[in-house]
Amino acid sequence: MTTSPVSTGVYVAQNERVPSKTMDQEDFIRLLITQMTHQDPTKPQDTGAMMEQMTAMSNLQAMNQMLTNSQVTLAQSLLGKTVSVNDSDNNLVTGVVSEMKVQNGTTYMVIDGVNYDLSDLYSVLPSTTSTTP
Repeated sequence: MTTSPVSTGVYVAQNERVPSKTMDQEDFIRLLITQMTHQDPTKPQDTGAMMEQMTAMSNLQAMNQMLTNSQVTLAQSLLGKTVSVNDSDNNLVTGVVSEMKVQNGTTYMVIDGVNYDLSDLYSVLPSTTSTTP
């Protein structure tokens, strides 16, 4: 690990690992393997508890996939519609959704070339239809 001086005379470590606030299935499996590697062979861990944990993790993963699928479906239904969204400065932006994207598990609507998180959606404006006699 390298350190670099800061103008105040304080040293800041570079390339430090930033802990994640979430745990995915890969992290869970790594933790489970570590627990099994270091357990006392004369006192094995309850396998029922491990199975419950694995089932809970699988259920959580399935629910996350369902949520992602529903967000994609919603974003697709907004294509070509006029919507209002909150931008990063909390201002309302109104425009036509030209595209939808999923990046790193987050669903985005593209309005005038700018990505907006689906959670920034404020309203969907009614489409104007013209009637010809």
